[in-house]
Amino acid sequence: MKKLFIFAIAICFSISCFTLNASAQQNDLKLSLTDKQENHSGQFLNKYTDLKSSTPGSKVVKEKDFTFSVNPYLWTVATGGFVGLPNTQQYDFNRKFTDAVGNLKMMVMVSGRFKYKPISLLYDVFYIKLNPSLTIPVTDAGRYISGSGWINEFVGDFSLAYRVPIDDKTVQLDLYGGARVWSLDNTIDLISTAGLTTSNSKTESWVDPVIGAGVNFDFQKKWFTYLKGDIGGFGVSSKFTSVFIWGIGYRFDDHWNTSFGLKNMYIDYNKNSFVWNVWQYGLLLSVGYKL
Repeated sequence: MKKLFIFAIAICFSISCFTLNASAQQNDLKLSLTDKQENHSGQFLNKYTDLKSSTPGSKVVKEKDFTFSVNPYLWTVATGGFVGLPNTQQYDFNRKFTDAVGNLKMMVMVSGRFKYKPISLLYDVFYIKLNPSLTIPVTDAGRYISGSGWINEFVGDFSLAYRVPIDDKTVQLDLYGGARVWSLDNTIDLISTAGLTTSNSKTESWVDPVIGAGVNFDFQKKWFTYLKGDIGGFGVSSKFTSVFIWGIGYRFDDHWNTSFGLKNMYIDYNKNSFVWNVWQYGLLLSVGYKL
């Protein structure tokens, strides 16, 4: 509709110019034939230029200076690795995807960005509650027969990104750096051979620096694919952390989209006998809104 509106204005403007110039030619008896021919040629050139500039193929849409997006998503997160608390050993728990998904009790997840010109504030936060079964190590086999954990995990990624200028407008490349904020409330329940339950719990919070890059590629008018990865930790809090995300999406219009992909996150944290060394991975399904 916008293009048709511009096209109609261009035609009306050209007709008005033609009418005014024709009236001027009738009233000005001193206008030479040469001047009239030049005037008619100028009218034709102006009309041709207006019509050409209003064609859809030559119209350039200027990108907004400020935009924001919000993407609630579902991550079928499977978690497996090692967990440990002060006064306990390290216990490993399910690594199989089918088993680990069964441990997921609750989830809240959302991501997005605030963008002004080439600078963006990226955010990705989630909260999950897990109840995995723990494997009793051989050294504890004489004291305990089984164990389980209650894990409340919050992770928030907050970064500043720079959009790298690229001539190809179907490709968008962001370089970013920021912080990954962790907060865990872990409880380990161990059942002894005598049938008694021993519980240990501790809450731990920390922040890891991260650096990374993300690229988005529009390979069709409505379809796009994206890839994002970062690394961090560097011994500041955790020894190492990383995230890898890939997905493919579809745009319904300028505002709404959906995407499907994979997310893999790793963390190796061990401070004061609080151990959180796990892989978390699974399928992503998101619905996004952009303004």
